[in-house]
Amino acid sequence: MVDKNNLAYKFQEVENEIDYTYLPNELNYTSVSLSDILNNKLRLEANAFNLGAKVAKERISKNKYGVINLWSKNGLVETAYHRPRFKRIYVDRKEIPFYQPSSITDVYPKPSKYISAKTETNLESLKIKKGMLLMTVSGTIGKIGIAGNKLHNQIFSHDLLRLTGKGKYDTGYIYSYFQTETGQLILQSNNYGAVIKHIEPEHLQNIIIPNAPESLKKTIHELVIESYDLRDESNELIDKAESILYEELQLKPIEELQTKYFDNSVELRNYTTKLYYKIK
Repeated sequence: MVDKNNLAYKFQEVENEIDYTYLPNELNYTSVSLSDILNNKLRLEANAFNLGAKVAKERISKNKYGVINLWSKNGLVETAYHRPRFKRIYVDRKEIPFYQPSSITDVYPKPSKYISAKTETNLESLKIKKGMLLMTVSGTIGKIGIAGNKLHNQIFSHDLLRLTGKGKYDTGYIYSYFQTETGQLILQSNNYGAVIKHIEPEHLQNIIIPNAPESLKKTIHELVIESYDLRDESNELIDKAESILYEELQLKPIEELQTKYFDNSVELRNYTTKLYYKIK
């Protein structure tokens, strides 16, 4: 039975009578338990309890398959890690291609810079493998991708979360979940719904995901992997087309084309040109 003396109930009645025609946004509100406030360092500001994330968690919790924690004993993630920071030695294109986390969502990913083999870090541990699940952990957090042929054995920045699925069909299923708005809201918030600015591997231990049957995960995973296989095929055809173009037109690779200026000591583009005189 609803307690009509409850302040939240009374506010709901008043809120229903408000005309929002000339107001910018409809007012959002929710109830917060006292235990959540105590566990959240007694924070009372609204952004400490994100409404969207709370609604998303409630929606997932009520799904017909039940939920499990993403990285747990019965979860779907086998390993999750990123690498320590290191000092980078940037060089020209003759050495090691270096990728930024943002490129994991690119259809045709390309290295942003190149680093020296003398860089003092474990370069092998920075490499990712085909089929690995990748996630951005800072800046624009929560972007997710799967490593295809283009990214196999390539070196990425330290601040990229590398995940492996526990089961045969878990990778594509997890990827699909975090492509949804609901999955993103849950991923980008803490236990109390507040938006976080950085994802640590341990954060995945508190992320809930529907405990779907194996048959459903298999269907989703195979569709996701099929899309990445088609992407690999597309990239191979692009590479082949560029190779034919350069060969037929006898062009240098675009990376080798350098602009020659008349005077490099000034910050202006300047050129030389020949003067021709017509003699009568």
